[in-house]
Amino acid sequence: MRIWALVAASGVVPACITIPPFTPPPAGDDDDAASVSVTVEGDESHTVNGPAYSIHFPITGYHYPDHVVLGQFDVLGGGVAPSNRIDGTSVATSSLGVVTVIVDGLAIAKLDLSWTSALTCAPTASMSGHTSFTMMPDGRVVRFDAIDSPTAAADVANCTCSGGPALAAWDVSSYFVAIQSRFNSIVNSTLTPVSPNDTTKQDQILCTSGPDQAIAFGFPQDQVRVKSVSTGSAFTYDFLPSATTVLDTTTTFEGATSAYLFGAGGTCPTLIGTLQAFAGDPKLAVDGIQISTNTDGIYGGDDGGGHVGVSVGTTTTLTAPTLPIPAGFVVWLDLGVTRSSFQITSAKQTGTSWYTLGRPKLNGDSQVIIFFRDQLAVGDSITIVAGND
Repeated sequence: MRIWALVAASGVVPACITIPPFTPPPAGDDDDAASVSVTVEGDESHTVNGPAYSIHFPITGYHYPDHVVLGQFDVLGGGVAPSNRIDGTSVATSSLGVVTVIVDGLAIAKLDLSWTSALTCAPTASMSGHTSFTMMPDGRVVRFDAIDSPTAAADVANCTCSGGPALAAWDVSSYFVAIQSRFNSIVNSTLTPVSPNDTTKQDQILCTSGPDQAIAFGFPQDQVRVKSVSTGSAFTYDFLPSATTVLDTTTTFEGATSAYLFGAGGTCPTLIGTLQAFAGDPKLAVDGIQISTNTDGIYGGDDGGGHVGVSVGTTTTLTAPTLPIPAGFVVWLDLGVTRSSFQITSAKQTGTSWYTLGRPKLNGDSQVIIFFRDQLAVGDSITIVAGND
């Protein structure tokens, strides 16, 4: 049983809670194939719309996604356990969740979900943390989880789960439930079949597929388990498994970055190949300085401490020094001064359809976020010139 879980799935909804109905937006056309957007719904919930997917962040509970629509099908199953669950629909005692929109398009959409919740322990204690979801136009979603220290020591022996007796150990976990009716196979990165209830540690990358869609999951380490639940398969990453006294006042879980890649009509070999390419840590050279992606999967993105943007001048050159930079990569630049226009060129590209520009919502006049549709090969370069109209 998961005694503490961060969940990208809906939980068990009490009868006294009413969740507004969610209607997915129509599928995008070719004109918006390289952009994402954030819509604030009438009930103040948020919907992120990509060309072939949408993710709904509800106003209830902790605001974690309660619907993930791929093509025209909702593929998100229900939470698996327990009462100490941070997800899209659970409403726990003394809980608080806040949604902050960091970027609302067009190159990416990024939302940060911060939360506080009481633990069922004696003495009482509460925990807090946050999760960011960074969503790209090509269906790649990068999730970063961080858990703060509890307000008081939380010994497993003095805590209960779902009102039952204390457990012998806790698992601090993050998981995504793919609904069973839409997917009929699971494979690892070598395309070897995986049982839908294989709780042993699996590969760093797994993929589940059905007749109409596929989802690949990339995790920080080979600590991934698959658990069959009533609504589907839970792809679970354990921050700290089978621990007995882990939640003391110095406990902090940082740096847990995972990635999902949604493919409407896609296949596992293609999706796995993309996640493998990013997992290989291909360095991007920005004006000759090599950098890796940060916690949000972006070159120059959040470094874990809130700092964003690679400092550059008005002319910037991007190159791939040792490995190709995979298609769908994103760069976050900070020019230090306000710039309103950008000219982006590459010897192998024409027009403007191969990239998408965006800015953060706050303090973004000097910053630009760029999504690149295609791979940047070793030996090729991209030049970015910033100016004012």
